Amino acid sequence: MRIPMRSMAARQLHVERQLQTGPAVPTQISAVTANLLDELKYLEETDLRVRFDEFDANRDGIIDIDEAHNHLLSTGRCCCAEDTKAAARHVVEALDGDGDGRVSWDEFKLAATPAVDARVRPIYATLILTFVAQGIQFPVLPQLARSLSLSTADLGLVSASTSLARMVCNVPAALLAERLGRRPLLIAGPAVSGIGMLGLACASSFEHLVLSNIAIGAGMASAMAGASNYLADISMPRNRAQTTAPLLQSALIGFAIGPAVGGVLCQYTGLSWPFVACAAGLAASSVTGALLLPETLDEASVRAMVQDGGALLGAAGAGAVAGAYGVPTAIEMVAALQVASTIFCALRSPWKHSKRD
Repeated sequence: MRIPMRSMAARQLHVERQLQTGPAVPTQISAVTANLLDELKYLEETDLRVRFDEFDANRDGIIDIDEAHNHLLSTGRCCCAEDTKAAARHVVEALDGDGDGRVSWDEFKLAATPAVDARVRPIYATLILTFVAQGIQFPVLPQLARSLSLSTADLGLVSASTSLARMVCNVPAALLAERLGRRPLLIAGPAVSGIGMLGLACASSFEHLVLSNIAIGAGMASAMAGASNYLADISMPRNRAQTTAPLLQSALIGFAIGPAVGGVLCQYTGLSWPFVACAAGLAASSVTGALLLPETLDEASVRAMVQDGGALLGAAGAGAVAGAYGVPTAIEMVAALQVASTIFCALRSPWKHSKRD
């Protein structure tokens, strides 16, 4: 009777233990297995099946030690026959999920599937806090606008300023993610949004609300650009869906929790404290990113000159124009910047500067 295969976490632990060197497993033998598994985790499923069939010489859907030995011998992974036999036994033990000394296709595929990177968790938390912060505005912002005697049209423009800022900052933020790296945006994005939240807590006029929402939108654009690129960097072909799932899940969770939290805090603490609470959460998110998230962009790309960083300041410039010349002029400026940045990036793609292998 076949023993059920282990869960993903248990299989990963089993593989890691098999790769550990010791008296029974020489370093050279363990290195052969480690290199093989490292190659497999980058393959798409169709290519992985091809590699499995290369091992499975008799096409019975099972890899045994003899087949593993013949494959390792034909590919020259070991320097002598004795090492090849020991390496074949070690490879089968690492891939074998039920301990029967043979490797099926399902076991082969499961062992070669990398676990989701643990760095997904702080990014997940950052995105949830970012979307919760935006969701908190929904019940609180109308009350705040009413307290400032703003019209319905003014409230609409204030609400639109966040999305306009995100729109104009999306392309420049993606550009900076390729120039500076992902980590700076994951740190600066929540921090800028937190400043915008504090601005809403202290707002006393229409212009203050617009400027604060522009800062929130710019911060969200930066955080999303950094997060999406970071998740793409740490994902593998067969765990990409699991790794990038937080991008959508965080938005759904944030927009579900945010309005409820905002309504409760507004009712019991007043109009300012919901925004202060959000600012504190975003600040904590920024600090967490600084402590837990190393850069994933290679140093060659990080050293590239930041020639286009000024485009990210367009949202702040639009806010200044809104205060000095009125919101319609600011909207025209935002639209012009978006068109200009889109044309620029169409002519000069930022990805050509990346020198990753």
